[in-house]
This record gives sequence, C-alpha cells and structure tokens, in this order.
Amino acid sequence: MVVAWNKSERKEFTHVLKTKTTESLVLLITFLLTVFIDLTTAVEVGLVLSGIIFVKHMSDLLISAKVLPDPYDKNERVSAYMVNEQHNCPQISIYTVEGALFFGVANMFEKSIMDEINYKPKVLILKMGNVPYIDTTGESNLSSIVNHFKKHGGLVFISEIQTQPRQMLQKTRLDERIGKGHIFEKTGEAVSFALTKLNYSQCLGCKHFAFRECQQLSNPNG
Repeated sequence: MVVAWNKSERKEFTHVLKTKTTESLVLLITFLLTVFIDLTTAVEVGLVLSGIIFVKHMSDLLISAKVLPDPYDKNERVSAYMVNEQHNCPQISIYTVEGALFFGVANMFEKSIMDEINYKPKVLILKMGNVPYIDTTGESNLSSIVNHFKKHGGLVFISEIQTQPRQMLQKTRLDERIGKGHIFEKTGEAVSFALTKLNYSQCLGCKHFAFRECQQLSNPNG
C-alpha cells in the first residue's frame, strides 16, 4: 500500500484537476471508472475521450485564409489583411492553409475553399507550406476541390508543399491531375505563372489592383 501510494503521483493528479481543462475531465472520469467499475473499462473510455479531444484540438488549429501579396513587404509575402472588397482579384484566389489536413478537418477545409467557386476564379493557389501532414481523407477532399475547379474551367496551383503531403499526392496521382507543372516551390512563382493564365479582357478597367502588374493590365496604353 505504501508503494502504491508513493507511485500514485497525487501531486500531478491534483495539478491536472486544478487546470479545469477537458484533459482534467478525462482524468476524473477515468479515475472514477477505475474505482467504481474496473480498470479495463476506464482505460478504454479514457482513450476514446482523449482521441475525441485530440481531433477537436487539431481541427481548431487548421487555418484557411484568403491572402494577397503585400507590396510593402520587401519579399512581397502574402497576407490576409491585404484582402478586402476593393482589393481582391476576381480571377486569382490565393489561400494559405495551416495545420494538418486530416479526417477531422477535411470537410471544413473543402467547404471553405469550395465557396470560391461561386466567384469562379480562373486560378486557385493553395499555399501549403504549413501543412505538415495530409491523410487519405484530406487528399480526397483536396481531389474534390481540384475536380470542381477543372470542371468550371479553372486551374489549381499548389505552392511550398512539404514532403509528406507531396508524397501522398504522388501515391494517389493527384499531382498528375493537378499538373506537375502547377506545383511550385515558391508562392511568388505560382503567382507569376497564374498571371499568364488570366483573361486579359477581363483585366481591362479593373480597379482592384491586387498585384503590382494589375495597373498595366488594367490600362495597357496608360
């Protein structure tokens, strides 16, 4: 009994409970089930609850934001605050995706991007430099986005993709459907190539000036 008491980590147990987080609730439930039912049931329930909480935390970490190059930044890095009603290219949409793209968040990711189809942009650029992992569900949702855009005559470009997501796209051959020439190391390269795919007649008279080339495209004789 003395050994058991010394190994009970009571200080850590009390500390976790005092945090009043979802993890402390899981600890309390597991403890009560161990005392009043049995250890096997407690471990099973604890694992399930921990898995649910993990998925919830990971889904909160996924960020998908529409961005544009910041002309005031020396490297013209893209920023979300550059996008507004008067400064938003109708033909090119750039989205940064941050966080693991897995089954717990894949549908939310697809919905946020698919809303862009209402505007029918010519090119969709997905900046995926901060996506460390993508599972088969995430790949399936990304594939759905690619298929929808191609159906509407649009193009999907991917930039800064990491090793594991790139390997997943290669395994499923989604990279071939996207077009290997449409996967770029740098977002700036993707933007430059996207500008060659525009409907230039639509650029005439446009006052959004989302990119530094827009002024000339809007008024080529100016």
